Amino acid sequence: MSDEQNLDQDTIGSGAPEKVTNVSLVKSVAAEIAAAGPRIHQNVVNILADAEINKRTDILMKGLDAIKKSSGELGKLSKPDFKTIEVIDGVETPKEVWTPEARKKFNEGSQKHQKLVDTFNKALEKNDNDSYAKLSELIK
Repeated sequence: MSDEQNLDQDTIGSGAPEKVTNVSLVKSVAAEIAAAGPRIHQNVVNILADAEINKRTDILMKGLDAIKKSSGELGKLSKPDFKTIEVIDGVETPKEVWTPEARKKFNEGSQKHQKLVDTFNKALEKNDNDSYAKLSELIK
C-alpha cells in the first residue's frame, strides 16, 4: 500500500473518518508524540513515585513482621527462668525467680522491641527518606 493510498472503512474501523492516508496517519502520530512531553513527564513521575511507594510499603511490611517476631521473643523472655521452693512458716511455696542473665536478656529484648516500634511509628508519622532508611537498617 502506498503512502497516498486510502484505507478502507473496514480496515480503520467505523468511528474513523472515511478518507485516511498513511501520510496523514504518520503526521498525526508524529504530532501526538511531539505534544506528548507533559504526558511522558507525568508517566515517568508516576513510575518513580510508584517505585518509592512500593519500596516504603515493603519496608513497613517487613517492619510489622519484625515487630511481631520481636514481640513473640519478648514473650518467651518475660517468664522467670528459675524455679525454687520458698518455705515460710513451714509451708513450701513454689517460687519463680529471674537469674541476673535472664533479667539482662529480657531488658535488652524489651529495649530492642521498643526501639523497633518507635522507629516504625516515626517512619509512618514523618514519611521521609531518613526515617524509612533507619527502619530499613533496623530490620536487616
